[in-house]
Amino acid sequence: MAADEGQRKIAAILAADVAGYSRLMADDERATVRTLTEYREIFAKHIQAHQGRVVDTAGDSVLATFESVVEAVEASVEIQRELAGRNEPLPDHRRMFFRIGINFGDIIVRDDGTLYGDGVNVAARLEGLAEAGGVMVSDDAYRYARGKVAVGFADAGTHEVKNIAEPVRAFRVLAEGEVATAPPRRIPLRLAAAALLVIVVAGVAAWQATRPPEVEIAPALDVHRLAVLPFANLGAEAESEYFSDGMTEELIAKLSQLRSLTVIARTSVMQYKGTVKGIAEIGRELSVGTILEGSVRRAGDQLRITAQLIDVASEGHLWTETYDRPYADVFAVQSDVAQQVASALQVALQVGEAEHLASHGTDDLEAYDLYLQGLYHLNQLTGEGLEAGRALFARAIERDPSFAQAYAGLAQAYDFLGNFGHLPVKQAFPQAQAAAEAALALDDSIAEAHTELALMKTFLRFDWQAAELGYRRALEVNPNSAYAHTSYGILYLTPHGKHDEAIAASRRAIDIDPLSVISHQDLAWEFFHARRWEEALPQFRKVIEMEPEFANAHRGVGLTHAVMERFEPAIEALRKAVEYSGRSAVQLGSLGWAYGIASRHDEAHDVLERLRALAEQELADPIEIAMVHVGLGDTEAALALLEEASAGGAGSWRLIFLDVFVVWDPLRSEPRFAALVDKVGLGD
Repeated sequence: MAADEGQRKIAAILAADVAGYSRLMADDERATVRTLTEYREIFAKHIQAHQGRVVDTAGDSVLATFESVVEAVEASVEIQRELAGRNEPLPDHRRMFFRIGINFGDIIVRDDGTLYGDGVNVAARLEGLAEAGGVMVSDDAYRYARGKVAVGFADAGTHEVKNIAEPVRAFRVLAEGEVATAPPRRIPLRLAAAALLVIVVAGVAAWQATRPPEVEIAPALDVHRLAVLPFANLGAEAESEYFSDGMTEELIAKLSQLRSLTVIARTSVMQYKGTVKGIAEIGRELSVGTILEGSVRRAGDQLRITAQLIDVASEGHLWTETYDRPYADVFAVQSDVAQQVASALQVALQVGEAEHLASHGTDDLEAYDLYLQGLYHLNQLTGEGLEAGRALFARAIERDPSFAQAYAGLAQAYDFLGNFGHLPVKQAFPQAQAAAEAALALDDSIAEAHTELALMKTFLRFDWQAAELGYRRALEVNPNSAYAHTSYGILYLTPHGKHDEAIAASRRAIDIDPLSVISHQDLAWEFFHARRWEEALPQFRKVIEMEPEFANAHRGVGLTHAVMERFEPAIEALRKAVEYSGRSAVQLGSLGWAYGIASRHDEAHDVLERLRALAEQELADPIEIAMVHVGLGDTEAALALLEEASAGGAGSWRLIFLDVFVVWDPLRSEPRFAALVDKVGLGD
């Protein structure tokens, strides 16, 4: 088999989904998602306890693999037992029951970790045959598990299932205290065919409603997945482009807070600026069912804004409007466009959402104009752009000290200036925290400000409790904030070792922002810190495909190869990371560590000298130097440097990964290292 077709292996496969999921979502979407998230944590806990691996959690499903059928069955029984206990206090209509199918067979594992083959398909079909709250296993799985697990089995008969050539014989796992009854009698095929015709005529609708889910079928276009494409600038002056971009961003911000919609984030849609691609192609690439597009012409104090909402499947217009208004009406136009979109998509507005659509952050048009210019420069993500954005947000605040969104923009500007090395973090991070606090004092509904404050609570004080509350509040006020999802995942859940939850958070961020290099990178690092090397590597490579000179992705490739003792490709990738980063200390530290563990000690010492020279210019932290000493086996020096870093205030924020970063493994038995973990707030 060719390498790109994946590797074949024999494994136990667990497939699960929620019985009656559509009803639960229709009844109370937020409560259902909350319960689903909690119950998936139970799956992850028991699967990991039985040496299994969660492969995917698309929609309401869970897919996992095990080396042993016995472990798969025992994990499933424990899962269903704990879920039954969780369901007990809930009202009947809010109880969530999973169906679980287990098969043992041949699967194909591709480089990106996805599974294919009849082994997976049979597990999915067994899941569909299982009762709500029950477990169904194949005859192959039954042969390996019987007599080796503390549960009984009942023969559930042989079933013809869709897309599987041979009939599938199934066995139901018995509940505690249940006694097996005689197995169903298999009807000869010639009689079954006649009976089947009657059943199909009488019950096709019921079968359609309860049939097992398909595997590998592309999702239907969901009209409640929406992309707001960059509004075209038709103004005479190119300098007014900030205004058309601002219109796009403001509409995304308004619509993304409607909980019934999934709105693609700015990072992804801006990649279609000036595109010649058609609606169908864009819809397919972003997996959206509707697209809002338009144009802006600003001439002096007059505006002409056109907007049209398009159904991707038919490419027909759901709504269109042209606004000829004075510039003073810009807020009213934005609100009306958002309300018309909600109406066209038949979105039932929840509590507070109508007020949100009608609201705007300032009545001062000059302050608003400065704010839009600030966003435009901030989003360039260059040193000059970030500094220009910071200055423009500050000017907007001078014009209107009650402009909460301008404070939120200022917080992001200071955060990025510090994180990207354009300002000392000891200067930038306290300013970011102050700006975020000012924004939230004025308006508690700004997800970006909650996220920034959570970041700064972590970076400046290791205040994990306040950080978690901030992330959760950000996602409460804007479930469509990719920035909040990915920050929560990589900077809170990952440091705490909650790897499955972190991976789920980044996957949600990618769902919202599918073309974001940052979200894809964070998912790769989450795989890395979870020590799922075979999944981390293709994810880092995917980031490099998106951005070939992204230094941190090359660093990830290099570190992953290094921990797998593939030293030649590791060092090659880490050298690229150093080159593309402009020889940053972070990349140099990783390269020096790899030289050390590869026993290339002379080269490791050369890197040490370069890092010490950078440290004298305050361009390197003790953490990078400590990495090289770990690679060289110098435990004492590494610990001393980490202790020095822990006294460095804002500059020590990367210590949040102490408890999960594989580089520090040789230090974990040292009491001084355990004390450092406690100091960072990550001890037991």
